[in-house]
Order: sequence, then C-alpha cells, then structure tokens
Amino acid sequence: MKKNIYISIFFLLLLFPVSVFSAENVSNIGFTENSIWYSKKPFKDGDSIKIYTVVVNSGDVLLKGTTEFYDQNILLGKEEFSIDSGEFITPSIVWNVTAGEHNIIVRLVNTKIVTDIQTGDSAPVFLKNNETKQNRFFVSKKVSISIDESLSKVT
Repeated sequence: MKKNIYISIFFLLLLFPVSVFSAENVSNIGFTENSIWYSKKPFKDGDSIKIYTVVVNSGDVLLKGTTEFYDQNILLGKEEFSIDSGEFITPSIVWNVTAGEHNIIVRLVNTKIVTDIQTGDSAPVFLKNNETKQNRFFVSKKVSISIDESLSKVT
C-alpha cells in the first residue's frame, strides 16, 4: 500500500514540474534599507508629491514584477518593472497628500525570474526583501483663514 502511494506521488511530481530557485539566487534582490523617499519634504495637506523607492537586482537573473505603493493597506498606485542582473530601478507614483495618519509601504508582487530570454518563459519566485520598512507620519489638516474674516471679528 505504501509503495503505491510513493509511486503515485512520484508520477504526480513528473506531471507537474516545479521550478525552485534557491535562496542564494534571489536573496540579494529586492529593497534596500530605508528605501522610501519623497520629492518634497516637509509636505502638507493638499500637496502633490512623488513617492520613490529603489529596487536592486544583485542576483544573476532577470527579474520582472510589480511595485505596489500602499498607505495603511490602501493601494495608492503600482508600476510594472523589469530589472537586469546587476541593475537597479527607482519606481515612483504621484500622491496627493491628505491630512491624517499615514503608513507608507511598498511591496514587490507577482515577481518572476525569466528562465529563457528568447521565449520569455518565467517562473514565479518569492523574494526575501519584498517589502519596505513602514514609513509612518502625521500630516496636519490645512487651515486657511481669510484676512478679511479675521479683521471683521476683531472690530
């Protein structure tokens, strides 16, 4: 009985080939330390700024995927990427700043290693460095007071 189970598992594995990339090949691919920065700082409620990150590929493979920018688990924007071995990219999005608590984070999703450049064949891969550190901050609400209103209250 056990022999039949092992034989069945063996044939199932033959039918469904699995591409496995060792941690050595992809451990040096992903985000760098403190890899979120802004086009303008300080910024305030109502500003339109760019949020940047850097993704490095110090591995020996071509990597494809998507960078997704989040604020408190709300998707702000995303950008497809392709990075050759030994290269880096700086994906960015435009963000209209709002008042309140913010927690900006960037994730690498749908990452694939290109296994055959000629055909474009690829295999999914999980990256150890697939998420930036959280960048938490508070933006005060924009307050505007008209000078005419202020003067009329004084007199």
